[in-house]
Amino acid sequence: MITLCARCDNLHPDSKGKPPWRWMCSKHPRMEGYGFVTETQWDNFDPWLYCRDVNGGCCPLHEPKREDQ
Repeated sequence: MITLCARCDNLHPDSKGKPPWRWMCSKHPRMEGYGFVTETQWDNFDPWLYCRDVNGGCCPLHEPKREDQ
């Protein structure tokens, strides 16, 4: 079964209204501080990893979206 972020309950609420390539996953927080490629390159990004970077189509952390009540 393919896991789609649009159908996942872990889509971070700050992603609402943004284009899909800017959606963030609340199960993947980004570590603070410098980048992990070099010791001096600063990562000044959102505090969560982008869904497009963590979901390869079979995400083990996928949770079906709960129905709105």
